[in-house]
This record gives sequence, C-alpha cells and structure tokens, in this order.
Amino acid sequence: MKNVDIKKLKTKNFVDLKNKNIKNKKEYTLSLNNVKDVNFLNDKDPIYKSIWFAKFLNNTLIAEGKKEKGELILYKALKTLKLVYLGKKPLPIIFESAEKMKSAIETRPIRLGGNTIHVPMYIIGARRIKTTLLRFRQAFWKRSEPKAVDRVVREICLIMNNSKDSYLVQMENKSWDVIYNNRSYIHYRWY
Repeated sequence: MKNVDIKKLKTKNFVDLKNKNIKNKKEYTLSLNNVKDVNFLNDKDPIYKSIWFAKFLNNTLIAEGKKEKGELILYKALKTLKLVYLGKKPLPIIFESAEKMKSAIETRPIRLGGNTIHVPMYIIGARRIKTTLLRFRQAFWKRSEPKAVDRVVREICLIMNNSKDSYLVQMENKSWDVIYNNRSYIHYRWY
C-alpha cells in the first residue's frame, strides 16, 4: 500500500479515481486511513450541512488558521440575523446577500505598448464565487465595529437594504466605475 500525501489527494487524478472504477482505487482508498487530516473530502458545515456555507466561512472569516473562532463568529452572527429579520432563517439571508453582490465583470491589467490598461473581462464559473467571497472578507474587516459579529451582521444587513454605507456596495460601485471608464478597451480581452 502507498502512503499518499494530502497534496496528491487534492489533485484531479484523485477525484477521478474516487468517482471511476480504476485498478488503483483500492490503493488510494486504503491509504486514506493513514492520513489524519482529510477535511477537504468532507467539507460540509456540521450544523447546516451546506458546502456553500463552509466555503463562505473558510474564505471570509477564518484568519491565520483559526477556524473555531471563525465558526463562533458566524454562528453568533446567524443568531443575531435571525433576531433582526424576525425569525427568518438566517442562511438564506446570507445566500441572498452573496447573490446580490456577485460580480459578472472585472478588470484585468494588460501591458500594451508601455502602458497598462485595465480591460473589462467576464468572470467565469467558480472564480465568480471566489471573488465575491474575497470581497466579503475585505468588507467585514474594513468595518469599524469593535466586535467581529457586529461587523458581519451590519455588513449583511446593509447589503440586504442596498445601502451605500456598505463597504461591499462601495467596492462594487468603484469597480463598475473603472469598468465604465475602460469600456473602450473591451476588444483587448482576447489578448
């Protein structure tokens, strides 16, 4: 039996081996017992049983590997959101706020003739979710409230109300201004 590194398990080959019937499948699955921290295989949130929720937690609130603190912050924020929105389920509120803030277009710098121009390009697939979550992270940590729970709740409430006080809305508006100003360079997106 082979011992498999976690780095090798994360590759596409392992996913293919897991889903298809291949001769080496037994070797890989048996060697999984030797690996202790294989959380990426079963990355659902323990309470809400949602992969998206776990992704939201991992990409927005966890700093310096402190997952338990991030979970506590998010669960407290969910309880507060439930109180603020009078008993509505808090998870759909977070999903709806993320859907509102999903970007479809971003600008990428391209060096052309000694100048750097920002070319508007469509965001495709999983990168769209990733950029949204990274913007959430920036917005949460920019807020001036003393407690992290208050920052999360305040930002989500402001997004749901389409308030211009939300840092995420401000970031989105700034990016749309840059896109609008650089719309004449859109034909460079194939470079």
